[in-house]
Amino acid sequence: MADSLFTTGYTPEDWEGLVRFARESDLKDRDRILEIAHQDIHPDNKEQLLKRLGETYLYISQHWFPALRHSDYEIEYVLPNFTPAQARIMAKQDPSQLSLFEMYNAAQLCEKGSAEYNEIMEAAVRVFPDSPEANLNAAAMELERGNLEAAKKYLKKADMSSPAAQSNMKRITLLEEEQK
Repeated sequence: MADSLFTTGYTPEDWEGLVRFARESDLKDRDRILEIAHQDIHPDNKEQLLKRLGETYLYISQHWFPALRHSDYEIEYVLPNFTPAQARIMAKQDPSQLSLFEMYNAAQLCEKGSAEYNEIMEAAVRVFPDSPEANLNAAAMELERGNLEAAKKYLKKADMSSPAAQSNMKRITLLEEEQK
């Protein structure tokens, strides 16, 4: 891989962590530790000043320094966008790799109400269970199938201020009245 894909950085000493420990401590040299930590001098010089604190330095080197030795990693990555055709394939293989938008675009390649269309809509609400859009689409799908209870369940998580959700709820109410 190209070196330009990676950036690295490091901080050799965790002075912020040392300050946090010092503030929370009741050591007799607490204020001096804070004063040293905030000085704008080379870290090695700060450590030399801390060593002059004798027993206090021995304590913090045994109790604080081990906790301050850590490696923190931050990984940022970008997933490629899938074309609708690629998303249609991925929806069958591993729908968790898709965004909700990609699932919707994949479903648009299928005949509405077909088994494949319904599978994609079901996958969308399974992968994004709290998404108002996924729940609205799943409710519409269940409504088309005649599953009124399932449609109502999905509408509970949909944005009921949207005209589509209100329309679906009215349709459910009418169908329930017809069934009585």
